[in-house]
Amino acid sequence: MSTMDRPQTITITTYLEARRVLMDPLTFSSARPLTTMTGGLGYSFVLFCQDPPEHGRLRTLIQREFISSRLQALRAWIEREVDTVLDGYPPDPTEVDIVATLTLPLPMRVISRLLGVRDADSQAFKHWTAKAVGHQDGELPAALGRRAFVELHKFFRGQIRANREHPPDGLIGHLLTRCADELELINFCVTLMIAGNETTASLLSNLLHLLATRPVLWSALREDRSLIGAVIEEALRFDPPIQFVSRLVTRPVVVEGVQLSRGDTVLVNIGAANRDPEFFAKPEVFNPVRREKGHLAFSHGIHYCIGASLTRLEAEIVLNKMLDRYSAIVLAAPGERYPNAYFRGFKSLWLRVGQLS
Repeated sequence: MSTMDRPQTITITTYLEARRVLMDPLTFSSARPLTTMTGGLGYSFVLFCQDPPEHGRLRTLIQREFISSRLQALRAWIEREVDTVLDGYPPDPTEVDIVATLTLPLPMRVISRLLGVRDADSQAFKHWTAKAVGHQDGELPAALGRRAFVELHKFFRGQIRANREHPPDGLIGHLLTRCADELELINFCVTLMIAGNETTASLLSNLLHLLATRPVLWSALREDRSLIGAVIEEALRFDPPIQFVSRLVTRPVVVEGVQLSRGDTVLVNIGAANRDPEFFAKPEVFNPVRREKGHLAFSHGIHYCIGASLTRLEAEIVLNKMLDRYSAIVLAAPGERYPNAYFRGFKSLWLRVGQLS
């Protein structure tokens, strides 16, 4: 095979072209993403790696569990969880690693509760998911990532077999009544555990970092909580937790003036598309009241993030609870980012919080 015959990969950085690709699963398949994080174990991420009609069948199995009205039943519990964390901070003003104490453990506990597994297992999940995604970009050896997936599959296999006769409350019980294939069910649980944890944790840390460097905006939010939704959406546009997705070309097509063939790969750079100056005015400015809507942080089309409402709910609660307590939040030290091309979030973020002058 000559160099000219080899499959090529192109990167899309413009908003409208990115949205076009994400809206066309027949031409741009999700069946073989560049980033699977499964280390060749034969596992797959349910929903992320399926095309129609299989994708529709799988999404239907859990879609009702993620509608806003059902998630609101979690609100009071999440509020108590956040209060418990903030109550544990020393008297203000104080310096805390907001990642270690809040933005990382909270989403893990929320998705664990949603799945219907014990709170005591959350620590193990945090360990496994960190290693499952941490082997990306050489942060951890690939063998550790593969081992983490093995442990996650082993845990959920045990949960499924132990509860098949009497399905418990939660998503595992819900899936047990609708899905007979054990491996598919396990893959579902692993997908929800990792995606529900990592995406939300990264959004929360990115959001608080943005606000810690914008004291005027923090003060504005304390005066007018109706701005919270817009601030969350702008944070998703400005600093999205997922930076790219890949698609496999299934038939000849032209993308950004490049002729592509079956087997080629399109890399959709979500971070760049969300800052395309042809679509977003002054994209490098964090502007919660901007007129342009429709960021791609949760993807677009049939693969729009099924947990988007849950992520927004957690962000809204965290912001409200911190705004209730603290006149300001400021950086106590430069944050440490994960060295990861896929997930963009903070490994550590020390903030000074309290009634600050």
